[in-house]
Amino acid sequence: MGREADIHSEESEVQLRERDQQTPELHDRVVADLHKQLNSAKTKLVGCQRRNQLTEADAPWTMYSGNAYLDLVGHRTIVKTPIDLQVIWIREGTLIEFRGGPMRQWWWDDMYELWALTIAYSGHSLEPVVFILNEYKGVMNCYRSPVHQFIVDDPKGYAVDSLEEWTTGPSRLAKNSQRAYHVCRTCPTKRQCDIIDKTTLNGNDDWGPGYPFP
Repeated sequence: MGREADIHSEESEVQLRERDQQTPELHDRVVADLHKQLNSAKTKLVGCQRRNQLTEADAPWTMYSGNAYLDLVGHRTIVKTPIDLQVIWIREGTLIEFRGGPMRQWWWDDMYELWALTIAYSGHSLEPVVFILNEYKGVMNCYRSPVHQFIVDDPKGYAVDSLEEWTTGPSRLAKNSQRAYHVCRTCPTKRQCDIIDKTTLNGNDDWGPGYPFP
């Protein structure tokens, strides 16, 4: 019985190898198709602008899985900012994004900024509330937050502030902030960013005790 099972196993492996030889490009095409369907443009104006400027890497596959969720629950559209493009998802007039991991307060800050950019540079009319679809430890939840009233009152001005920071900076996270404490230590451009700080006048004044020093 065991020998028979081994023969079947060997035959299956041979069949798989033959099939691979017949279509050697299949693997590449599968990955390329996923990349094409799930990739999304992300504006460099939202989040840490310096990191966005320093990195040109493709979006991680974890982001692609989030995009797949958003494609199921929302409508994908493109916002053209003055410097680049941003793919957004809208459901019933409400901006919705995906984030994985424990909820972070700064995600809402990014959502408010994205909301303002969408209002300022697209023809979309959005409800003054944003949603985050969140997966953490295998559990999916959807959270909501109203957009700050001062942003609702002047979304164009709020968006222009982000643009000015990019033009004169670009800006980076305050390195004595909780966000920097969690984000900077795993940032792929941390070394470059730290060098810029150390070679800029007063550039590392905000390196607090919680900042992961180089």
